[in-house]
Amino acid sequence: MTHPNIILFITDQQRYDTIGGLGFPVMQTPNLDRFIREGVTFDNCYCTAPSCVPSRASFFKNSPLDWYARTIPVLMFFLDALS
Repeated sequence: MTHPNIILFITDQQRYDTIGGLGFPVMQTPNLDRFIREGVTFDNCYCTAPSCVPSRASFFKNSPLDWYARTIPVLMFFLDALS
């Protein structure tokens, strides 16, 4: 049995209402609109973290310990930079 090829597109800092193909015609997002027409969209999902690096790190494994191991150093770096 062959497995399907899956490509996951993740955009940074983008709200649901900033994509024309999801019902917001004032926005012009032709490339994302084509993905919506020809692919699959998830309209009932959540973000694991409000910033992009920890959120993307959560895709590596399904283990909360792995997520923390990858994100805490990044968060600490940014916290140190802000202080």
